[in-house]
Amino acid sequence: MPASSNSKTKATKVAVDTKPVPAVTSKAKKIGNEHFHLHPDLMKDTAWVGDLPLCRVLLMNNRLFPWIILVPRQEDLRELIDLNVVDLHRLVDEIAVTSKVMNEIVNPDKLNVAALGNQVSQLHVHVVGRLQSDSAWPNPVWGEGSEPYRRNEAMQILQMLQKTFASKERLFVLPNP
Repeated sequence: MPASSNSKTKATKVAVDTKPVPAVTSKAKKIGNEHFHLHPDLMKDTAWVGDLPLCRVLLMNNRLFPWIILVPRQEDLRELIDLNVVDLHRLVDEIAVTSKVMNEIVNPDKLNVAALGNQVSQLHVHVVGRLQSDSAWPNPVWGEGSEPYRRNEAMQILQMLQKTFASKERLFVLPNP
């Protein structure tokens, strides 16, 4: 995921362990829903970075594109309009924090932010750092291939993301092992 503004190289294909996401931490439950369940496809395709006050923060397991997914920790959300006004504003704030984290770590040429839900109906927001040198540029990243992170690479990126999120959001909560 990390790339300097000038070092944009294509990665090699390797696998990373993906494990089910553990239950949300008690600190995060104060705002999120203790009955929150992550959609199986999101669980399978991502690694848990931590929790913001509203959203679970996930790293997409695709080293071709720097890609974070935010999932509001509430049940039965499909659309942005399903959130109450306070949580909708909180989501926008968390998208902004995530975008700043992406800018700091990756320095992308462009940020793509999207909530599609065509394949996974659970409300989630993609924040993708786009580089002009990436394999899909200037087209969307969906359907453009996937290369999983190596385990040690994923761990380094997760730690970097956790540190950067914690520096920008005092209510960021790390996952329970």
